[in-house]
Amino acid sequence: MIQLNLTTGLDSHNPMTEDPHASTCVQFQRSCGRPPRPTGGKAAPGIEQASRGLPGSGWRQIAASLLAATAWPAAGEVVESTADGFVSAHEVAIAAPPERVFEVLLGDVGQWWDPAHTHSGDSRNLSFQEFPALWERLGESGFVHHMAIDLVRPPTTLRLRGGLGPLQTRAVAGSMTFDLEPESAEPDHGTRMRYRYVVNGRGLTDLAAPVDRVMGEQLNRLRTYIETGKPVAKNDDD
Repeated sequence: MIQLNLTTGLDSHNPMTEDPHASTCVQFQRSCGRPPRPTGGKAAPGIEQASRGLPGSGWRQIAASLLAATAWPAAGEVVESTADGFVSAHEVAIAAPPERVFEVLLGDVGQWWDPAHTHSGDSRNLSFQEFPALWERLGESGFVHHMAIDLVRPPTTLRLRGGLGPLQTRAVAGSMTFDLEPESAEPDHGTRMRYRYVVNGRGLTDLAAPVDRVMGEQLNRLRTYIETGKPVAKNDDD
């Protein structure tokens, strides 16, 4: 089940406080309500009262992971790159219908996302399921707002806004779109996923290729997880 709790009213003194009169629940299958605490990477990163300090991973570790990423073997490339921005595009064939792909893309991000590209070191802390955004829990006292959700149109389109990793510190404007379409009209058809990330900012020449490689790797993990139940193939290094 994929469920989003879209909150439009926030307390100006506490960015994690909800206005109960401005809350709208958007559901894609059945039940409606607040998501539970995260278990196994599928639930929402619930908001806890601050009690301890933040874990100290920092941006340098994320940037190092980006630069060390291996190349993505499927169809993808930086289709445009200047000092003021870049466009990364990938196309992935997945042996599952769009409904299943969309469900895993949005609802199970903690299962397929590479933990090496998180602040907490544990991708199970990631979730789309509380507020219209991709959040990551940092212990009991903090969080990271990675990307906002601009468009959800199941099972065909997901659009996110913002900058991942070191892009966030450069105050970029980024739009990341996932478009899904069936490979054929057959009942057990596969899915053609088209990913496109358009980023505008300053001094981005050094980040275009690393970001493209990392996101290609994430898409490969998504595909492998959907097709095998694990994000990394048995013959790959975990």
